[in-house]
Amino acid sequence: MSENLLAISPINDDQVHLLTDLDVNVFTPKELDQKISPADITIMYGWKQDISSKLLDATNSKLKWIHAISAGVDYLPLATLTKRGIKLTNASGIHATSISQSVLAYILHFVRGLDIAREHQIKHQWEKNADTNPATISDYKYVVFGTGHIGQQIGRLLQTLGGHTIGVNTTGHPAEYFDETIALNKIDDRVWHADVIINIMPLTDDTHHFYDSDFFCSL
Repeated sequence: MSENLLAISPINDDQVHLLTDLDVNVFTPKELDQKISPADITIMYGWKQDISSKLLDATNSKLKWIHAISAGVDYLPLATLTKRGIKLTNASGIHATSISQSVLAYILHFVRGLDIAREHQIKHQWEKNADTNPATISDYKYVVFGTGHIGQQIGRLLQTLGGHTIGVNTTGHPAEYFDETIALNKIDDRVWHADVIINIMPLTDDTHHFYDSDFFCSL
């Protein structure tokens, strides 16, 4: 039996050919109502509120699988999907390289004093007494909340540049690219005395409002 996939997120020609060989018909949002009824879509690739709601609200909807192109899925109507038995998968891990490099770029921006240099540039000022030996990655300690794919890639980049990495996860179990790990419910002075704190935790019932006033007052 063939499947009908709605590609809300772009799919290239090679992927379309591969899916076709697997007896999967690929449609774009522009083809809804023209070439296929929303009720006949069985797989949704990606998510866009107005289009996705149209599929979910269709009478006699055959939708049975949604693949989110993000790692987080808290923005989807999870209760509705569970009630209707619609399978949900995500893209955990595929953004680890790009996100970890962005995090490193932000860290370098502040560690190397690029923010201050930019202020001087805007003011057309040359700081004659500027520090001739600014800080480096290895001068600081880094805490990463979340030691999954993205957290480990951040840890790897920081360790490569000499940074000391501390990971926080649910149980405190060891994780690759972290010098130390701490359980989420047992965080201690290693967190409060860290120089940089990075949050990679997914939004769940356990992590919702984790970073509250008490957390920030402890820093």
